[in-house]
Amino acid sequence: MKARNSLLCALALAGCGNLSNDDLIFLAGIPRPAEVALDVQDSGAGALTQALGEEAELYRGARSIAAGVNGGVEGLLRFVDSLGRGYPPTERTDDTRVWGPVSNVDGKHFTLRLEIKREENAAGGARFSFCLQVAPDSAYTGDDATCGDLGTSGLKNVLYGHYDPRRGGGARSGSGQIFLDFEALVAGGGEERGFFALDYDFSDGGIEKQIHIDWTGPLGGMLAYDYGRTADGHVDFSFEITAVNTGTTGNDPESWSINAFWDENAGGRADALGRGGDLEPDQFATATECWDAGHRRTYWRVVIWRGTVEEAVLADEGSVADCP
Repeated sequence: MKARNSLLCALALAGCGNLSNDDLIFLAGIPRPAEVALDVQDSGAGALTQALGEEAELYRGARSIAAGVNGGVEGLLRFVDSLGRGYPPTERTDDTRVWGPVSNVDGKHFTLRLEIKREENAAGGARFSFCLQVAPDSAYTGDDATCGDLGTSGLKNVLYGHYDPRRGGGARSGSGQIFLDFEALVAGGGEERGFFALDYDFSDGGIEKQIHIDWTGPLGGMLAYDYGRTADGHVDFSFEITAVNTGTTGNDPESWSINAFWDENAGGRADALGRGGDLEPDQFATATECWDAGHRRTYWRVVIWRGTVEEAVLADEGSVADCP
């Protein structure tokens, strides 16, 4: 993400900020990358030529999507943390910390502003709301802005959301939302488009978590992703992708939904359903894949259906009895 790289380069300007203990409490009000990451283990499998024994394709797809999600969110969360720790706040009140606005960041002719606000949620507990704002220097008017009211400042919220910490001993726990507006990132030199929304609830520093993601692309593509991990390493995930027609996959958009589960250091299973693309309107495709503790395929079946009739079996390898 070019915009993220430009923002990270800006940290070269940061010195050692003079932060109070209360400043650090505000910075702790932003989720840490590990707390909201989609944890999908690497397979470590070598290149194999046989269908059975290959790295599980659907598991590999889940890992690829997780890496993309983690990369975008992690980079900006780390940037916000580094920005807050590198600069002292320019504004301090009992309930707010503000960094910036800083113009011509890294010589790229854009302005940054970071705000973290301490408030109360509907249940009477603590809530930290935050936003990272960006504008081209030419669009920034110098007028006042807050996370909830951009006014006539010209700033746009790129990364924003809230974190509700839960009381208790041990590692951090809490819940909240994170929003990432790729359209606003264009002001910082980015080329990606779309809007990303993440709901999270984690315990024990992110070892146990529930995450829901909605992503809307610029041309109508959509991704919905649900991820859950228990403390003992059991993972459930599902995602549904609707892609725009590229002109190479038939006359209709191509859509896939996948439901899967696995235990870390054990096996897993995924079931997929696809429509559109090269398939005719009354056709759909199903795929079932199972894998072992090394994420190597133990079962693989792909079928094209027309109504309730199996029209073509594209793959049928292994035994479903080997599935967990």
